Amino acid sequence: MLLLWILFEVSISYVSQGLTIIDPNHSQLAAKGNEQEQIGETNIYDYDNHNTNNDELPAIDVNIDDIDDPSYHNRLLHHHMINSLDPLDDSDELNEQISILSQKQHEENQERIQHLAEVVKFLQTSLPLSETEHIHTLLQDIVSKTINNNNHNSTESLADLEILRDYLHQIDNAIDFGKMGGLSIMLQLVLEYPFIEVRTSAAWTIGLACQNNPTLMEYAHNISTVQNILYLLKVSSPNSDNTAYPRINLFEIDNLSHLSKLIWTLSSLTRQNDESYQIFKQNAGSDIMYEWVMEVYNHWNANKNHPKLLSENYKNKAIEKVLMFASDVVVLSPDQNLFIDDKWCDVMAAHFNYAQQHFQLREITLAYWDVAINQFFCLNCIPFKNNE
Repeated sequence: MLLLWILFEVSISYVSQGLTIIDPNHSQLAAKGNEQEQIGETNIYDYDNHNTNNDELPAIDVNIDDIDDPSYHNRLLHHHMINSLDPLDDSDELNEQISILSQKQHEENQERIQHLAEVVKFLQTSLPLSETEHIHTLLQDIVSKTINNNNHNSTESLADLEILRDYLHQIDNAIDFGKMGGLSIMLQLVLEYPFIEVRTSAAWTIGLACQNNPTLMEYAHNISTVQNILYLLKVSSPNSDNTAYPRINLFEIDNLSHLSKLIWTLSSLTRQNDESYQIFKQNAGSDIMYEWVMEVYNHWNANKNHPKLLSENYKNKAIEKVLMFASDVVVLSPDQNLFIDDKWCDVMAAHFNYAQQHFQLREITLAYWDVAINQFFCLNCIPFKNNE
């Protein structure tokens, strides 16, 4: 048995000396010979000048005793990497791959943009609008539903205008309103809209936004707002021959309310604004106001027994707006010399006895007379002195 064991060991040693390991990925490589390494020698390969044809690549011949040598593993790994690289000289295939990757990237970008748009839309609907954004939205609704829509819906228009006015008490909001073209939109409604309720509401919005707001008044002057309101008051008189604007019917409540609101708006645009005062004088504003006072009184006197004659309260509201306007101008800007002449002193004096029963009118006339008597020495105010 010992002899057989010795013979087996000798045969194994003899066979192992001639054993060669070939890279399994390149079994068809060139034959051995001069390229085969001897035991202990390093197989040197020119990587820079190698041919990519696998049939011409050299095999790695390694003796089984070299497996434990670290350099063997590195040599085998480099050889495998070189032979596994795909050739890059096919430009058509390369362009096709780039095109596929570009299309895929484009699709991913579109999905990302769509997702972001959904997020923004969610935030816009869930987060509350700022006051400026709400004003802008209301103006858009007014333009689309009121100005650009032939199927006029006065109910929706009045609701939008009422909400809009809630924001315009704040000066900065009113300025933003002007920057958005709000004054132009309102003036267009006053001049052109067919329903008087909407015209009245739009005039009210102009006056509310502009009063005590010098910055917004600059926008108002740029679109001739004062001139247009004066023009409307002049041509809407029942005695006017101009048919370009509907005449005010003093038998109708909504018409009388429209007159009162136009006068109040003109007052808001004019008070304590030098440019507005000049426009008021150039367009004979005080004469227009006086004519309306006379028109209202003549209407009530001539129609005392008319069944459609409105209550005295409606007449008083219109007259009160005119007298308040005149008194404010005299008190706040006496240097303008407006509403200080014989006819206006007569108007104020005529309301003295009547004003004793009406607190508001009494305050208006007293404020006017204080300036008229003490600063301008108005002789027509003597009736007031006789009643002391």
